[in-house]
Amino acid sequence: MRKSLEDKIKKIKMIAMDVDGVLTGGEIIFVNGHEEIKIWNVKDRLGFALAHRTANLKLCWITGRESKEVARCAAECQIDSIYQKATKKKEAYADLKAKYRLKDEEIAFLGDDLIDIPILRQAGLAICPADCPQEVKKEVDLVTKAEGGQGVFREVIELIIKTQGNWVKVCTRYYEEGE
Repeated sequence: MRKSLEDKIKKIKMIAMDVDGVLTGGEIIFVNGHEEIKIWNVKDRLGFALAHRTANLKLCWITGRESKEVARCAAECQIDSIYQKATKKKEAYADLKAKYRLKDEEIAFLGDDLIDIPILRQAGLAICPADCPQEVKKEVDLVTKAEGGQGVFREVIELIIKTQGNWVKVCTRYYEEGE
């Protein structure tokens, strides 16, 4: 890993992310013409638990859509803040910074499309999934091996926990306590 990337990762206190195309594959399934169904990756779910229990990181979702399914999943995953219908994502990002009293360099942002570029340019650590447009890939510090909806968050949280020196604590907790 490049030293500059390692230095950026060590400063992270919050991970903010888009939902569709990052945590899901980007498909939106409608039932009864209006109710949305999304497909979530179980590996990401454990990743959220790791972030809270071990890394003590704040987690935030910023999405341009609004969905009961997203709100329900955010509650289950204990997401600290969620912004739905955020068509101006920079405003939500600025609110997060103020709310948690964080600097750009303390925030990682996971985005997958053109609407995410302004935040990717501002965040201390910019990350995108493997299947996003080239224009987005040019703006980030890291492109995951995983595609959207295929464990992007899990890949990122493991990298952050390992780089911040907490991976042994994670493994010990699960090996010894079986959580």
